[in-house]
This record gives sequence, structure tokens and C-alpha cells, in this order.
Amino acid sequence: MPAPPPTRFLDPTLLRSISGIELKARLLVEGMYASRHRSPDYGYSVEFVDHREYTRGDELRTIDWKMLARTERYYVKRFEMESNMNVVCLLDTSGSMGYVPQDKGRLSKLEYGSYLAAALSHLATHQQDSPGLVTFDTEMRDFLPPKQGKRHLFSILSKLENLACKGESDLGPTLKLIGQRLSRRGVIVLISDCHS
Repeated sequence: MPAPPPTRFLDPTLLRSISGIELKARLLVEGMYASRHRSPDYGYSVEFVDHREYTRGDELRTIDWKMLARTERYYVKRFEMESNMNVVCLLDTSGSMGYVPQDKGRLSKLEYGSYLAAALSHLATHQQDSPGLVTFDTEMRDFLPPKQGKRHLFSILSKLENLACKGESDLGPTLKLIGQRLSRRGVIVLISDCHS
């Protein structure tokens, strides 16, 4: 299978400049896969959290035998589980984002926003998180739900290639729809000039 074609929003110099950057969640994140963000669930890892009393059905390997020797009661060790995170970029495609400065060497606001969305999506994919993309003006235009994998990253990049600015901007209806469509907690990045 041939490799997907490179796009202008992820050139090698840009990738080298963001290679040391990492996206981290400050709050707990619920995900399906082990990654690098704290989860509200408990699992197996090196980060010990606390003990709880043994209940019938717990695995014997989770019993803390040293605690049993000290207290003569059975306790189970609990460890912090890590998870993957959804990173959804909301990109404004209203007419005001089409502004181009008089200097022809500079980019439009939409191009700057597309570079930022592409870089964040690349970072999320690189650390096994799930990037997503939403474009909007007065209503939601495109919705690419968060998924993992390079194929999904290239879907986002191809969508960024074909954007056009038009109309006015209204963030409210888009945020309501996003709240209904996204079932898991994650990070939502708003890329807009906030001009209606």
C-alpha cells in the first residue's frame, strides 16, 4: 500500500520544531487504551495509589502480603491506571478567518489555524491519543470524531487542505452539538479569531 501523500500543513521543519512538545491532561481522562494520562479507573501500573480491604472475588496476586503480616487483615493494593485522551480541534471557518495581510508572504488566519490544528493532531497521534476536528461558522460544517491512527490523521489533514472561509461565526450551536456528540472527557481546543 503506498504511503499517503504529504501535506503542506506538516512539513519536516515544523515536525522537528514540535518534536519535544507533549500534550498532557491536568485532570483525569477516561480512555480505552493505556497511554500517558491519569485515569479515574484503577489498573496495573507502577504508580501505587492506596489499599482497600479484600473482598471475595479479588485476585490473589493483588493482596499485599506485608500488610497482612502487620495487621492480620487482608488488603488489596490499588494502582493508578493511565489512559489515552481525546483532543478535538474546533476550527472557525467564518469569513473573518479569511483575512490576508497586505504582505503576500504572510498566511491568512485560516492557514495559521490549519497549521495549529495539524500540529496538535500530529502530536496527539504521536503519543497514541485520539485527535478529532470540527469546522464551524454559524453551524457545524465538518465533524471528524476522535480516533487513533495515522489514517485518521491523514483524513484530518486532507480536510484541512480543502477548507474555505465564508459567512459569519456563531460558536454556541457548535458547542451544544459537540457536547451531545462527544461521550468521553478530553481536551477541546478552540481555534478562532472570536470575531462574529
